Amino acid sequence: MMHSVLVAGSNQISVGELLERMGDTQTCISCSLHYVDLVRHLELFKPELFILCLKNESENTIRSMIEFKKQCEKQNVVFIILGDETDCEQFKQEARYVADLVLVKPITNRQIIVQIENCLAERRQIESEVLEENRKLRAECGDTCEIEPGIFARVVPTPQIKKHVLVVDDDANMLKLIKRYLEDSYEVATALNGKLAVQFLARKHTDLIVLDYMMPEGAGDEVLAAVRSYAKTKNIPVLFLTGVTDPEKIKKVLAFKPQGYLLKPVDREKLLAAVKEQIG
Repeated sequence: MMHSVLVAGSNQISVGELLERMGDTQTCISCSLHYVDLVRHLELFKPELFILCLKNESENTIRSMIEFKKQCEKQNVVFIILGDETDCEQFKQEARYVADLVLVKPITNRQIIVQIENCLAERRQIESEVLEENRKLRAECGDTCEIEPGIFARVVPTPQIKKHVLVVDDDANMLKLIKRYLEDSYEVATALNGKLAVQFLARKHTDLIVLDYMMPEGAGDEVLAAVRSYAKTKNIPVLFLTGVTDPEKIKKVLAFKPQGYLLKPVDREKLLAAVKEQIG
């Protein structure tokens, strides 16, 4: 299957080889590692895949890639790194959870294609599972729910062996990733937007909410305001998910008084520690 691929990196030999090797089977273009150039190509070319060809990456480049990963997530672009074992391990240690797929050289063109297809198939499966969960929630609750305090009057706690966490984000892959991080220790439900989260909370109990701050349907602050305004839900701890890194903007996030916040891309250990601190 042909895919659109954006290629960049410090290893210009690998960039050239990759463009030559994949040019017959994929639609490939390259660009510089300059952040503005990367974002512009992302917007104009709209790739499905981004491949970073590694070679002794500097601290500045790695920081830039962490920020660029957020742009890739917004457009559902798979972030791939290609390099020798040393470079790949260094990148994974310094930019944890940024790479969706790691291609370690030496590697054949066939192996690259197979691993990419497997990665894309897994992402489609993840999205399908999350969409199915939310389809069932919509079927149960309907789509007419507004974010208002009275909706929570029907909340009925149910017996649970594990503590329950509701994760709310408009990115299906982010939902599945966080669910995977938490599901060994907690019961986890997911909602693709704030309105679905409110519909869930109107009918079921949760012990903690992990809530995306910026969503198109029911922003995090709206959901938090609704939760805090009703007696049965006001004490549920809320952790905001945010891609905001600017200190002044973080202050605005914290002004809504969540129990904490987590920066994207989400660090597994920090997530587990934050959840454990709130609900054990």
